[in-house]
Amino acid sequence: MTIADRVARPRPYLWLWFVLGSATLVVLGVLIPAARPFAFLGTEIAAVTAIGAGMRLHRPRRMAPWWCILAGLSVPLVANVTWLALGLAGVRFGYPGPMDWFYYLMYPLIFAGLLGLPERGGKGAWRAGTLETGIFACAGAVLYWTVLVDPVLNNLDAELTAAGSFALAYPLMDLLIICGAVRLAIIGSGRTAWNALVVLAGLSLTVGDTTFFIHVVDGGDGRLNLLSASLCWLAGAVLVGATALHPAMSAGGRLADVRRTHPHLMFASYLALVLIVPAATTVSLLTELRAGSIGAVDVAVPMGATAVTLVLLVTRLTQIARIAESRARALVVRGAALERALARQESLQDQLSHQALHDSLTGLPNRLLLRQRVEAALAGGGEATLIMLDLDGFKDVNDRFGHPTGDALLAVVADRLQTGLRAGDTLARLGGDEFAVLLQDVADRDAVTIGEKLVALVRRPVEVGDHRLHTTASLGLRTLDARLSTSEMLRDVDLALYAAKAAGKDQVVSFDERLRAEQLHRTRTVDGLRAAIDRADFAVHYQPLVDLRDEQTVAVEALIRWTPTDGQQISPDQFISVAEDSGLIVPIGAWVLRRACLDAVAWHHRYGVRLSVNVSVRQLREPDFAHVVREALEISGLPAHALTLEITESVLVADGGGQALAHLAALRRAGVKVAVDDFGTGYSSLAYLQHLPIDSIKIDKAFVPVEGPEGAQQVSLIRAIIDLARSLALGTVVEGVETADQARLVHSLGCHLGQGYHFSRPITADAVDRLIAADRLLFDVGHVR
Repeated sequence: MTIADRVARPRPYLWLWFVLGSATLVVLGVLIPAARPFAFLGTEIAAVTAIGAGMRLHRPRRMAPWWCILAGLSVPLVANVTWLALGLAGVRFGYPGPMDWFYYLMYPLIFAGLLGLPERGGKGAWRAGTLETGIFACAGAVLYWTVLVDPVLNNLDAELTAAGSFALAYPLMDLLIICGAVRLAIIGSGRTAWNALVVLAGLSLTVGDTTFFIHVVDGGDGRLNLLSASLCWLAGAVLVGATALHPAMSAGGRLADVRRTHPHLMFASYLALVLIVPAATTVSLLTELRAGSIGAVDVAVPMGATAVTLVLLVTRLTQIARIAESRARALVVRGAALERALARQESLQDQLSHQALHDSLTGLPNRLLLRQRVEAALAGGGEATLIMLDLDGFKDVNDRFGHPTGDALLAVVADRLQTGLRAGDTLARLGGDEFAVLLQDVADRDAVTIGEKLVALVRRPVEVGDHRLHTTASLGLRTLDARLSTSEMLRDVDLALYAAKAAGKDQVVSFDERLRAEQLHRTRTVDGLRAAIDRADFAVHYQPLVDLRDEQTVAVEALIRWTPTDGQQISPDQFISVAEDSGLIVPIGAWVLRRACLDAVAWHHRYGVRLSVNVSVRQLREPDFAHVVREALEISGLPAHALTLEITESVLVADGGGQALAHLAALRRAGVKVAVDDFGTGYSSLAYLQHLPIDSIKIDKAFVPVEGPEGAQQVSLIRAIIDLARSLALGTVVEGVETADQARLVHSLGCHLGQGYHFSRPITADAVDRLIAADRLLFDVGHVR
């Protein structure tokens, strides 16, 4: 355990052990007179050390007051050490001596520390606390004089000499410490054990100084009085040290958190002072008059202290009156301000309520208000239909023209949709480019008609600034069912919208139970894919790409296969689209790429066979895709020129920010080849060929000639595509070659690479080894012959 750890540990009873240890040292000093000076001096040193240790241990929030208290106890310690050293050297001083001025300095330092402990905000609050302390101190001085000092002088038949005046200053200054402690209890930490220690310390010092005063007035002959005074002084010092070690000193205990003084307690205290202090002064003066021994001191001390008390009391009451008047004026002002604030608050609440239920861009109801109205419609039980509408390709508008243009488009669409609805219908914007409509009192057929009308309204061009925008909308609708919750209704209509998107967009789809079953199937498929990733249930098969001139395998295409441990093999058609929608295609695709590169490196080194790997649009959106490819090549040792990435033409539509094309361009510079898969079935194929960073195209199997009337047309199409690719210096591969006749025909049209079941179905990596070896062997034998 480190020193910091030991310091940080709580020690709730350390102060008590310190008190017991100091008491033991004092008792030894009393019992062994020869060791008394050193024992008493050691006790004082321990008290000063305890304050420093407490400051380091508890780290109070206000350190300056504790530095004052530490200095206050250190001053008499320095004086006593000096006095003891001079005494051992034979130097003696009478009383009062030069050391007494050091003792006097202790009282204002400790008092200043007590004044600074309460954390009270504002100069006025601090002044009020100081006035209260002065009032109680002066009142205490009057009572102390009339009850103790004056009777002692009368009993001893002594005058207040210079030495007595010096000794009397000690208990009078003790009153400051007691009053500071009491004030701290009233406005500070309250009636706690910590405050009890502070008050007891002040009382101990007062008793000791009073005893010393009696000792001086009595002539300085009473050794017992002097020993008693010393013990009380030591007790006061030890108790001050204990306050620093007490847990309440720490900031965590909130030692000086201020509370308001109870008004009844303040009133009672002031009333008592007004009555008791003048009464005590009067009684003292009458006593002196009867005794015939009244002197100037007998009049000056009580009367002066009483006058100061009354002046301070009047000052404090004046301050209270000013505060009350100021607060009364503030209340009037606050009343008017409160009335205005309430009006503003009511207006603000209306605005906030509207903002909470409406979209800030279009002013339409938002999702929360729509839910409320759907819930009301479900509870009402009438015929109603919920529609969800989403703009097609809206992200492309934001990417190409900026968000301000996109926002303007949304505002125009919102206005158009509103024109296609009836008075009682609700149009809401759910966020982004998604809108919802609640149709009240409408039959199913009419709801579909309204939905088609809304889609037609969106289809019209929109003029935004200098841009003429063309957009469409996909729309799903669902008749309300009182047996379902609002969340279930929103889920079903969202499924209908998803189906409209999947069906080609720009159309209306009504919900049926089949959609929910398909969604459940997608959810289960996603869960299965996650488990398959963890269990490594995937495998990679390979389908050869053959040179049609000699039917030698020159490349293989990697194709993923999923065989769950508890079921039959699942076709890629059943899970690839789900993996893309869920984003799981990213880790799955990265695994396929690494596995295929590791398998293909041997085939390439032995036979020069290249590798093709399919890459989805979702993978190309990842910022580190190019790094993933380079890493797979580096780990496997496969050269970059031996790898071809196959993409679909959908990249052109989905890559609004150009990140996919940037990845492909960077990889081509590194030597990787790029091919367009399923060419001829995508978007704007011919227009984008010259802009894509590609090396070859794979002609879709739909163009492979078949027997019958359509064959001639397919031959013309495939010939045109091959000629186009040749003019652009692009290689060609024909997919779906199923027969020998198709292979010969494709070869005769100028395409030298083919792929299909005529050559081989997708096979395992081991089968690829055997297939390529057999091909090479047959080729070598045929070549020799």
